[in-house]
Amino acid sequence: MKLLKVFMLASIFLAGMVGTSFAVPVQWTIGAGANGHFYEVFLSNDSWTQAQLNAVGAGGYLATITSVEEQGFIQALVASYLNPANGPAGFKLGGFQPAGSTEPAGSWQWVTAEAWTYTNWAGGEPNNTGGNEGYLYLDERFTWAWNDYQNIDAFYTTKGYIVESAPVPEPSTLLLLGAGLGGFVLWRRKKS
Repeated sequence: MKLLKVFMLASIFLAGMVGTSFAVPVQWTIGAGANGHFYEVFLSNDSWTQAQLNAVGAGGYLATITSVEEQGFIQALVASYLNPANGPAGFKLGGFQPAGSTEPAGSWQWVTAEAWTYTNWAGGEPNNTGGNEGYLYLDERFTWAWNDYQNIDAFYTTKGYIVESAPVPEPSTLLLLGAGLGGFVLWRRKKS
């Protein structure tokens, strides 16, 4: 019985530690167009490719902006991460051009394969400057309009990416945890 108490206390402690080691997810549940998804802002120097791998590893994907309402929600979210004294900010989004696409505006798509129907390009964008801009950034310099940019962002001072994820149904998670603990208790009783 003492082992069970230690196991349960350790589980609760570890579960609490996980939440403190990552960015804080914000759920979009209020307002027109709200989709119930969670969004997290990560400040990092990672390339677009690495940021997408990190997002998938965290159970999500680089954010996809599919409406003017979602654009406004994400703009408000990233604004809290800015320090005007730091210079321009750019955040990676889940839009990209596959290799061989018509430049500068052909074949843009989302990492989720959602329809590419809403756009918010800055004036003159996309422009494929330097011939290697196939990744989507949310750009502070253009009042948070979109900019096509390189895989590795050398320009922006404040750098990061936004992870979007669908909500996880809590009742099933708790049910699974309860079933696991119940099974453990039955196993311990049977063993003794």
